[in-house]
Amino acid sequence: MLQFSGLTMLTTRLQMLRFLATTLALATLAFTGACASSAGKNGPRVVVMPISGSDSAQSAVDQVVNRRYELVSDKKYRRAASRLDAKSKDSKDIRRVSRKLDIDAVVTGEMVKKGKKKYELRLVLRAGDSGKEFDSLTIKLKSKRLKKGDVKKVRKKLYSALSVVDSWDRADDESSSRSRRSSSKSSKREMDRARKMRERKHDKTRRDEDRRAERDDERSAKRDRDREKRDRKRSKKDRRKEEKLAHRRAEEEKDEARDSERRSKRSKKSKKKSKKRKRDRDDRYEVVTVRDESGQALDEEDPF
Repeated sequence: MLQFSGLTMLTTRLQMLRFLATTLALATLAFTGACASSAGKNGPRVVVMPISGSDSAQSAVDQVVNRRYELVSDKKYRRAASRLDAKSKDSKDIRRVSRKLDIDAVVTGEMVKKGKKKYELRLVLRAGDSGKEFDSLTIKLKSKRLKKGDVKKVRKKLYSALSVVDSWDRADDESSSRSRRSSSKSSKREMDRARKMRERKHDKTRRDEDRRAERDDERSAKRDRDREKRDRKRSKKDRRKEEKLAHRRAEEEKDEARDSERRSKRSKKSKKKSKKRKRDRDDRYEVVTVRDESGQALDEEDPF
């Protein structure tokens, strides 16, 4: 009986420990979810306006922004703009709508075709509290439909540009349900620094492109020189062949002329021989004049 009661107590304690562990895990998950939701709610709010020229670019930019920031739908922005009669894209209307919806940044853009299989995605970033442009991006693409590598490019450049929004100071606003971020002097300095860094990077990429273009020009010039050398060699060979053919034709013509001269000489000799034979044949006969009794000549030829 004592052994049975000891086993019962041990089982009861194990069940209590399991219950406590489950309760602790559930509490931890609830706390983590609450923290995440509060962080997402108090994070920067960004709206992506419709990007003209490419639906694929629109969905890609939406996904990139939603991955790190709180994405405000463009439909909500348009509804608020129509209510406030602020449908234009100037700084005043953007500031009014952004203050109404508590938006930190507005992203607008377009897809531009630059040539055969060459496109540019141009994005403009505006501050919500002022409506003014604080950055612009140009992303070179090979097609309207963005692939994985193109999405990575967009993510890298857009996050580096929107990092300025993260650095803006928090200012409590009683009229808003969340803390608003306002662009102060330090944030402007940060924006200027980020813009200068991007300009340096752009200058570096442009220098690299110029060097690459110079190398390509040198390679093409070298290819042209090699092609010209090959053409000269080929033309020399062709000239030599033509000269040999002309020399051979001239020799053949000379041989034909010699043969014709020989034939003409032979024909002359044969004619002379035939004349001589005729003369010899004529000389074999003697013409004898036969006269009758009256003395009249009778033309008769008597051989010897």
